[in-house]
Amino acid sequence: MCILEKGTLIVDVLDVIEKTGVDPKNLVFEITDSIMNKNQENAISTINELKNIGIKIAIDDFGTGFSSLSY
Repeated sequence: MCILEKGTLIVDVLDVIEKTGVDPKNLVFEITDSIMNKNQENAISTINELKNIGIKIAIDDFGTGFSSLSY
């Protein structure tokens, strides 16, 4: 199961941020474009929540699978 599909990612991330005191603006989460294709609505929602926290998102392997710029 993908971490974006677990449903606890945001809670887990917020817990780590609180425990460590790390500034979310210093974090970059790298995901593969194939994750976006599995459950687009959930992935987009989770990514937007991470961005709202201040975390940057990097997409790895973009263009090697069935990715689309519209996603």
